[in-house]
Amino acid sequence: MKLQDENQNINPMKTSNAETIILCDSNGRNLDPKLLCPNSTTEYVRCPTIEAANKILKQHQFSNPKTFIIHTGTNDIERCSIDNINNKTKTLLSSMTSIRQRHPQARLILSSLLPRNDHLLQKAKTLNDRLEKFTNEFPNTTILKHTNLFESTQILYDKKHLNHKGVKIFAKNLKSAYFGTKQKHYSPKPLFHPPTNKQFTPNHRTHQPYHHVPHPVNYNQQFPPLPRNGNPNTWKRPLDNEANHKVSEMIKILHSLFQ
Repeated sequence: MKLQDENQNINPMKTSNAETIILCDSNGRNLDPKLLCPNSTTEYVRCPTIEAANKILKQHQFSNPKTFIIHTGTNDIERCSIDNINNKTKTLLSSMTSIRQRHPQARLILSSLLPRNDHLLQKAKTLNDRLEKFTNEFPNTTILKHTNLFESTQILYDKKHLNHKGVKIFAKNLKSAYFGTKQKHYSPKPLFHPPTNKQFTPNHRTHQPYHHVPHPVNYNQQFPPLPRNGNPNTWKRPLDNEANHKVSEMIKILHSLFQ
């Protein structure tokens, strides 16, 4: 009977066929994976702690992973020391290294800690600084720093959870990291308005009157769509050995030309 109970506690390996795997704590409960990573099969898994994220990676067998997005640590910072959190994060990155041995093209977007509205704010900043330093040792790993969320506490509805405005900025940051675009900054300050006692003076019209335009404007004209970055999961990322081999070949060619 005891052996049967022990066998029931063993979690079998789960299979994931998704290209993009998102592991996130409670701050990601309002994220829409389809909007976050369009044109990609996605799987969203809730993980409250760093240790839980590590267990999820070990209990899953990924058939075709292209991108891992991991955001966790909101709860760890309340009960664990800085060194303990660093060690848990390194263990998590080691699990990703094991996955990359089977899937070398898989990349990791590691989301840093979000701001807080309590005494743990400085601890979160310290952990983010350390995270950026030791993750350079791991290939195909991108650290997502939510700099624009640290500009104001108006993005929180309590001490650690994002409100509606904060979730929108958080989602845009994740999407920017996914597509490799620039992160937009959020300014809580009101927009500039000219003084009410100053008379508004319009600029002088420098364009020609409409009847001088040689060709009338056709508002029904169809323009081709602007180019997009496409699906990042289809981008080929050169391996370290392949890149070093190409560099050495170019050096040999340049050396032969100057002899």
